[in-house]
Amino acid sequence: KVIAERYNRLQIEAQHEIQTIVRAPILNPRRDNPVQQEALRRGVRVRGLYEREATEQPEIKPFLKAWVAAGEEARVYGGKLPHKLAIFDHKVVLLPLAMPGDQMRALLIRHRELAVSLSIMFETFWEEAQPIQSIERKSSVNHRRRPTSREHRAEYPNSNGRSGSSRELGRGNRQPKPTTEQQGYSQ
Repeated sequence: KVIAERYNRLQIEAQHEIQTIVRAPILNPRRDNPVQQEALRRGVRVRGLYEREATEQPEIKPFLKAWVAAGEEARVYGGKLPHKLAIFDHKVVLLPLAMPGDQMRALLIRHRELAVSLSIMFETFWEEAQPIQSIERKSSVNHRRRPTSREHRAEYPNSNGRSGSSRELGRGNRQPKPTTEQQGYSQ
């Protein structure tokens, strides 16, 4: 319940995009997801990437068509996805972790570089997945077109795989000089 509440809060706070990787069990098994619908009305792009196996689960199957009709962009991936994941505005990551038994924990990470890296992973699986089509999309929802790679790099310049500056990493302005062992030499 706490994870679902945090997920809802992050949907409320989202301003541009929500990317989710969905595996059963689902955190919010409701036909109507009013928080997501409100995000869509505000113009937030919502994309769900579902494992094929998950789309057959009773927590997901009866509701998927309604979510797509409400404006969620959804695709089905034929293989196994690495884990559940939600990325909000390329800044915040909610990573649910399955624990022994029916326990669930989640990591909430506010780290732009990690969020962008996980978004790149999401995009890779997204491109390989098959779209779920719905002719019942509501025309009142404000859909945003997907940014091109160039637009994405312009908006998120650190998404090219480089880490942040040394100051951001808490090491001051100087990088430590590599030792002889780190350079691959042995004495």
